[in-house]
Amino acid sequence: MDADQQPHLRHSVAILWRGDAAARRDATPQNSRFVRVFEALAASGIEARPAVYDESFADAIRDQLLAVDGVLVWVDPIHQGKTRAALDPLLRDIALQGPWVSATKALWPEGASDTPLGRRRGNRIGRYCCGA
Repeated sequence: MDADQQPHLRHSVAILWRGDAAARRDATPQNSRFVRVFEALAASGIEARPAVYDESFADAIRDQLLAVDGVLVWVDPIHQGKTRAALDPLLRDIALQGPWVSATKALWPEGASDTPLGRRRGNRIGRYCCGA
């Protein structure tokens, strides 16, 4: 049975990008550079939520990401002098706790033959072959 026949099954995704506290406070799907992504996900029945990241409020982001089914990550490796040194371990932890994370392959050690990918059901950790 597909999702169209089960309207009560609604998935949620956080769209994660870097910004400051003001950007986080003011972020909406309509005023984001990802407005078309938000629209496409909504048209597919997926609730997408803005998730603006900065190291200064990483704990709030962590809580937000743990509350969704998946995370689409749009954070550059280096942006205005900031790196993903703190973000990548956070995303690894999120993926291990349940939500899938779009940048999973980039989060695991070089040369790994497969990567852990969180699953919501029963907190089991599945394995996803990255096709190295």
